Amino acid sequence: SNNAFTHLAKTGDVITITMTYDEDVDLPAVTVEGNAADETDLGGEQFEATYIFSGSETEGNVNYIAISTNDYLGNSGTYNGGAVGAGSSTVQYDRTLPELSPVIIVSNNADTEWAKVGDTVTISATASEALITNTVTVVTQSATTTNINTSQFNSTYAFTDTDPEGIVAFEIAFTDSAGNNGTNVVSTTNNSKVTFDRTPPADFTVGTIVATGGNVVENAWNSTNTGLNVNVPISAIDTTLKNGTVQLWAKIGSNSFTAIGSSSNITDSDLGSDKLMSLDSAEVEALTGFAEEDSIYIKAVMNDRPGNDTEGTES
Repeated sequence: SNNAFTHLAKTGDVITITMTYDEDVDLPAVTVEGNAADETDLGGEQFEATYIFSGSETEGNVNYIAISTNDYLGNSGTYNGGAVGAGSSTVQYDRTLPELSPVIIVSNNADTEWAKVGDTVTISATASEALITNTVTVVTQSATTTNINTSQFNSTYAFTDTDPEGIVAFEIAFTDSAGNNGTNVVSTTNNSKVTFDRTPPADFTVGTIVATGGNVVENAWNSTNTGLNVNVPISAIDTTLKNGTVQLWAKIGSNSFTAIGSSSNITDSDLGSDKLMSLDSAEVEALTGFAEEDSIYIKAVMNDRPGNDTEGTES
């Protein structure tokens, strides 16, 4: 075959059949699966026939070859089907386009359906047959592909701050061993998707902070208080905040801020309202430098669903 791999052929490829006779014969008539080939006399009782695959032939080894001719005395000789002459290679015809299934996309983000700058997305694919090439792009950028075997591969891409936000677009081009190009794949087979978000939550200022329990005095903490209630405003516009988190940080005087209390998940009902977060007295009084006549500063760090974060102005 004139294929890059001479033992394979696809639609449009040409096979060449050479014949040598031990006596003077007429130009042989050659057919492949009943279809006429083009014959050429090479001289010295050697002949050549070429045939172009149209797409209607039976797949597999090309065995259905018929050759007939007459010698100079009119005796007819024929060759019908079976394996090609002793010592010759067979040619396998493949007209079926390769397919990919399954095709799956995931992110290494804690939420595998989302990604932020620096996160990596992985596309896993399995072909219906052995491939010789596979090229993958993610958001039009070249991905790094690792072949697991001849029909399975994984492609990865790490997001940068210049990549477009939204559902991650990808494209897979692939070719089987015979050179048949599969239809480029631009979607998954299991409806998996990854959304890229590189925008951190909007700037915000921590809301009111009120001591609770005992003798409540505005802007003061005393020995009778049992906790602090902190209000953190949650934007109604940024829907990526849903399933994100808020973490309070606190410090005494000139000491460094430290995370305090547990982080809290942002729910759908929190959007567009102040999220109430509470600290108990033990957490407050355990802060480094806690003493009379000093100030307690509270701030918050908000993470959206993909993990982009914004530090709110302290109160």
